[in-house]
Amino acid sequence: TATQVPVGVHEDTGKWDRKAISVYPNPAFRNVNILFGVGQTEPFTICIYDVSGREVKRFEGRTGKTVWNLTNKNDRKIGTGVYFIHCERNDKIIATSKVLVLLAI
Repeated sequence: TATQVPVGVHEDTGKWDRKAISVYPNPAFRNVNILFGVGQTEPFTICIYDVSGREVKRFEGRTGKTVWNLTNKNDRKIGTGVYFIHCERNDKIIATSKVLVLLAI
């Protein structure tokens, strides 16, 4: 019997307030607006991962709105797919979301 490992974004509203992070537009074509931590003064990090779990982009020291232009760490356009967004503080995930990226080929 194969062991199943859960993958994805936790969507149980009993544990996290999903309204805490806003990602739009979704699906995205050019840019993604990531809104989290409005009114908070303690900075956090936004990490973006592809479906394989590889970190695609990282934004350090954020305190509100971040605009992701759909590029990776090397400033190259990413591919079409689902990407997971983690807001982290002190090496702990404090919020998550996902975005579908659709790019013209």
